[in-house]
Amino acid sequence: MLIRKLFKFEGAHIVRNCSSHRCRENIHGHSYIVEVFITSDKLDRGYMVIDFVLLDKVKELVDSFDHTYSLWQEESDELKTFIYKYNRRVAEIPVLLQKDTLCCSFT
Repeated sequence: MLIRKLFKFEGAHIVRNCSSHRCRENIHGHSYIVEVFITSDKLDRGYMVIDFVLLDKVKELVDSFDHTYSLWQEESDELKTFIYKYNRRVAEIPVLLQKDTLCCSFT
C-alpha cells in the first residue's frame, strides 16, 4: 500500500554557482512542492497505513521554509546583514538551496 501527502511552500534564494546570471546575481523565488510517500505491507491497529497526524512534523519542517529566505551560510557578511535586517524569516543553511539539493536533503 502507498500513501502520499503533498505539501507546498514559497521561498526565495540566490544560486551563487548557477550558470545563469539571473540566478546567481539576483534574489528570486519559487513555488515548491514536497511530496511524501509512505509504503507499508500492513495496516496499523487503527486500520491505517499511517495516521496523518503523525505527518505534522513533516508539515512543521516544510512550513519552516514557507515565505522564508534560504541563506547560504557561505554568503558574504554584507549580504547576510542585509537579509537579516529586512527579513523576519531566514533559514541559514549549509547548502545552496535549489530543487536538486532540496530533494537530496530530505531523502
